Amino acid sequence: MTTHAEHCERISAFIDGQLADGEEAAVFSHLSGCADCRHFLGSAIELRRRLVAARPVRSPSNRRSRPDGRKVDPLVLAWQKRVPLPVAASIAVLIMLGSLAVSARLFASESSSPSAPLSAQSGAMHVPSLVP
Repeated sequence: MTTHAEHCERISAFIDGQLADGEEAAVFSHLSGCADCRHFLGSAIELRRRLVAARPVRSPSNRRSRPDGRKVDPLVLAWQKRVPLPVAASIAVLIMLGSLAVSARLFASESSSPSAPLSAQSGAMHVPSLVP
């Protein structure tokens, strides 16, 4: 047995044009004997008419304000406007490659010079030089 909620789903699908052709006859048959579903159909058609008649919501033409009225930070706008994503990604990759090169150089200089354990040294700590 089909529940009232399932009938309402079918009626909604009918209004939206998403109901299969074979199911339309079953919806009309049910509507002929159910006052609640006829009322639901009338309400749903009225709601759809109002939604179609309503004006669409537009985003603000001024990019400095949001739809809720809050102001946008000018630096954020400048970053979004002047630095596209590929450029920002390239900068991030270059920074990562540079840090890898520096760390590889640090580890290479530490491993090439034999040093005594820190406990055996006289309190002086060995700091590798970044200059070749």
